[in-house]
Amino acid sequence: AYVSAVFVQELNANQAAFWGWLNEVFPSSGSGSQNSEAAKNTEHYAIKLAAKTNSSLKFVNAYFVPLISEKPTYEERGMLNDLHETEMAKQKEHISRMLWGNDIKANEFEFTNEALRGEYPHIVLEDAKNTAADMLIIGSHGSKGFIERIFANHAWKTLKEAEVPVLIIPELAFYTGWKNIVFATEYRDGELPAVKYAAALATHFKAQLHILHIESKWPDDKTDQQNHMKFNNEIIEATGNHNIEFYSIQGNEISHALNDYCEKHNIDLLMICPEKRNLFEK
Repeated sequence: AYVSAVFVQELNANQAAFWGWLNEVFPSSGSGSQNSEAAKNTEHYAIKLAAKTNSSLKFVNAYFVPLISEKPTYEERGMLNDLHETEMAKQKEHISRMLWGNDIKANEFEFTNEALRGEYPHIVLEDAKNTAADMLIIGSHGSKGFIERIFANHAWKTLKEAEVPVLIIPELAFYTGWKNIVFATEYRDGELPAVKYAAALATHFKAQLHILHIESKWPDDKTDQQNHMKFNNEIIEATGNHNIEFYSIQGNEISHALNDYCEKHNIDLLMICPEKRNLFEK
């Protein structure tokens, strides 16, 4: 199964620069509420990716405490402190068990952990923004197709408000490296920074980058074809990467066409940068 990186908001030139993901945020299952096989697999994927990219991985556990006054009393502050210490202890224990169960040594990668009081996903997204995270990693279980994966469970809530790229790990995805990366394009100028990001990823992982465009019908107008060729040349010029393969395929339903292409070509990572989420609405 391939994983999906979604740039919900278009990247600017600074965000598109690839520095090896110095900071990744991963909502962990330390509280036990999401402690499933899918969550464990996502944790393992995040750790392997962090180790491969020499990144700092931050495990975040969000817990919600209702019915606390805006100005907590002395007793309430004591209760909140005790609860935070309990959540932190649970998380540390969970991480230790996870590393031991997967035969991973703690010194194989750099990581921190934090228990945040607040409602998910808002508190996690706020932390990702405040810590200047390069990417947010989340899991999605019980979903097979691309669109189903996006809208499944908590993924859509996270994507709607994210200000950093979001990496979605499906239940059956196991990290074996990224050898084939697809960037799904709509031929928009605003995509170029994200394409540069994708090209930098491909260079870092020594992966083949596919630029894929899906047409509901083949363009009859030569002007459209010329514009597509011009965009492809702009990508090569902007990235300096001549080892990019460009494909246009026909498909009435974008989600099905994306799934079929990724499965047929053994794609490890699918990347999109939708404009105001129009791609999801098609």
